[in-house]
Amino acid sequence: MPAREAPFAIRDVLEERATPAIREKPCVPKGIVRAFKVISVPSKAGGKAPTGPLLSARQCDLDVLWERAEQLRDASVQHKENLRVTVEGANSGGLLSRFNGLSLFVPVSQLEKKGANEWWTEQDMVAHFAGQEVSLAVLEVTRASRKVVCSVVKAKENNDLRRLEVGSLITGTVRRIEPFGVFVGINNTRISGLLHISNVSRQHIETGIFKLGEEVKCLVMGLDPGYTNISLSIAELELEDGDVLHNKQRVWDNAESQAATFRAYISELRQQGFDFEAEFASV
Repeated sequence: MPAREAPFAIRDVLEERATPAIREKPCVPKGIVRAFKVISVPSKAGGKAPTGPLLSARQCDLDVLWERAEQLRDASVQHKENLRVTVEGANSGGLLSRFNGLSLFVPVSQLEKKGANEWWTEQDMVAHFAGQEVSLAVLEVTRASRKVVCSVVKAKENNDLRRLEVGSLITGTVRRIEPFGVFVGINNTRISGLLHISNVSRQHIETGIFKLGEEVKCLVMGLDPGYTNISLSIAELELEDGDVLHNKQRVWDNAESQAATFRAYISELRQQGFDFEAEFASV
């Protein structure tokens, strides 16, 4: 087994992070038992006795590391999980870091803007981020091109989404209007929830209550684990039936107190055995 094919973590230390004296030491401890890949088998040509197969521990380790990276990407997409890493540096394109031996890259486009209309320069990124621990969402894992692309912006969105639960009060913008209801984009995320027409008001309504781009406040009534199906309500925020039809501002001004009342109500129902999450999943 050549030194370059040593176990990934050991090879990393030997080649990049150690003094010359340390690099001269054996690349694996004597007596270690572990999996290796056979990367070539010497031929018996020329009458010489074969020296044995050429082995690689690094290739085995890389298989595990890339599989783990794909699991992290799936967890980030499906369950909004993030990972925390220390930024090691930057180039003109973005931040550089590592996770379990794999190189990570955060493009400048996946950082929050430095100012109103300013993007980060390489010098700015090094000065601000190098040595700092950051939370990242994994966007892309491509072993063929050895790419693990991450995002600071998406990680922040993941954190906002993970705080959502039944009874949460959200502020959002009307993104789409349909005969059956309104799709509300939740602020600071790219996720929309459905405000069904039956949940707009306790009073009967027709279409035309909202306009595209209008800012509204809603209660979260249900959500699935992947945050792809979020049910919203304004009816539960009304002090009196029909408030949203005649005096929206009154609804928005009292939204916090109404949301607190609703959370107390569902807490009492849960104590009585009612499962809101199961009810939502069955709809």
